[in-house]
Amino acid sequence: MKLPKLILIDDLLKPVLMAHKRISDIFSKVQNQKLDELDRHGLFVLAVSTLESMMNDVVIYLLNAIPQKLDLKEMTLTKDQLFNSFLVFDIIERLSQQETKAASYKNIEQFIEYFCKITSLNNIFSQDKVDELREIKETRNLLLHNNLKVNDFYKTKAGPNIRKENSNGFLEINIKYLKKAVKCIQYFIDKIHYHLKRKFHKYTKIHLLKSTWNYCFDSPVMQFEDYWELDTKKDEVIALKKCKYEGGLSSGETSLLNLWRSLFTGNTEYLKKCWLQHLSSSYKEKAIFLLILSERTTLW
Repeated sequence: MKLPKLILIDDLLKPVLMAHKRISDIFSKVQNQKLDELDRHGLFVLAVSTLESMMNDVVIYLLNAIPQKLDLKEMTLTKDQLFNSFLVFDIIERLSQQETKAASYKNIEQFIEYFCKITSLNNIFSQDKVDELREIKETRNLLLHNNLKVNDFYKTKAGPNIRKENSNGFLEINIKYLKKAVKCIQYFIDKIHYHLKRKFHKYTKIHLLKSTWNYCFDSPVMQFEDYWELDTKKDEVIALKKCKYEGGLSSGETSLLNLWRSLFTGNTEYLKKCWLQHLSSSYKEKAIFLLILSERTTLW
């Protein structure tokens, strides 16, 4: 059976919600008409980097959860990457970060295309907003690398929303431009939040637990609902159950069941009937997967 996708909608949306809060805070700040140049420049750079970081975090999260989305026809690993990685999950995490970093250096249209490919969110941004963001990013680059003095890089990359420099050849980041830029960035964050929530809404805690349970157990006497008390409204497992079939379980099933119960309750007493060293390789793989799941998600 295929490994379940390690996606939790709450974890996926965390960087988006953090970005939303930060942009809201920035927007509150830019209402102050008396911001000096240093404050305007700092808030502008922070706003752009907030969107970039959030989009990168979302992509990395999904690549780790669904490594089949990695753009790899074949994979080459260095000795350090191979020998310093105990599990394939570590290798996937490194490859996800490398691929996302490389994609972030592309122009904005290419990166948005890449973002939409990984998230499976297509045509969610209007072209006029993409053009606006393109110019905003090039203004940010001009600020960081050329002190806002217009150069050929800006002229060739800013796109249809290119701005005219002042008489001294510089761009200005005034309050009006800053407000417009922050609103544009807020548009992208809001769109991403809405469509991610809509696309991945089924990936709840109960969904992930149940799919992981079905990966661990394939016996007809190991039905998820027979062993766990659920609160679907709160999306929680609220208690464990004793099942009438437990006396007939195999040693592998008993060990894995007790590992589940130990992780849920935090009670190590269950581990006394968890004979990991005697498990088959298949059950050992499932036990390791369950431990990784508990470490990398907020299930319990």
